[in-house]
Amino acid sequence: MAGQGGTLTVRIGTVSRNTTVAATGVRRSITFENCRIVGGTKIAGVSLDNDAVSISVYQNLGELWPDQPAKIGALSVGDHPLWITLAAAPEAFAQYWRAAEAADGVTRNFHFAFEENDFGDALAVTEATLIEVMPQEVQFDEKTGRASVPIRQHPLIVELEKAKKEFGGAVRSIIVVIVVVVVIHYAWQWFSTG
Repeated sequence: MAGQGGTLTVRIGTVSRNTTVAATGVRRSITFENCRIVGGTKIAGVSLDNDAVSISVYQNLGELWPDQPAKIGALSVGDHPLWITLAAAPEAFAQYWRAAEAADGVTRNFHFAFEENDFGDALAVTEATLIEVMPQEVQFDEKTGRASVPIRQHPLIVELEKAKKEFGGAVRSIIVVIVVVVVIHYAWQWFSTG
């Protein structure tokens, strides 16, 4: 496997969160199944585009590979579908756990970097990046047909602008009522004196 390594980008499929309780303590893990490779590389000359991948993420509370300090997981290249095992630091695991519970329409990808090692049909995973792509409305210019994505505003700004519009409408209504009352008052005085 000399010279092998590279990167893979994987679109997350179905997700399960797992908590195991035993006399030795509590262990949490996340399993991402039915994932698809959406960008990547070749391993041993085999293209991996759109291949199925399963990913297991465990919370790493200690050093698992003292002889390979850069290794945070393994990519099995002998199995089909491919299997990635990842030992995530507690901070990263917490982020992955939150992403696993979210049902918000966000597209989530993992991007993995890996390199060769001396363990047969497994490559060392050296980096894992969770990419969350927020859905946005795409608008098309009628004249040119070119797509443009409006600038995303912070949700707090959107709510403040909405409240401003609602409050502005209420203020206009109050002013109209005051004007009508004043007109009626002067009309009443004019008719009663005249």
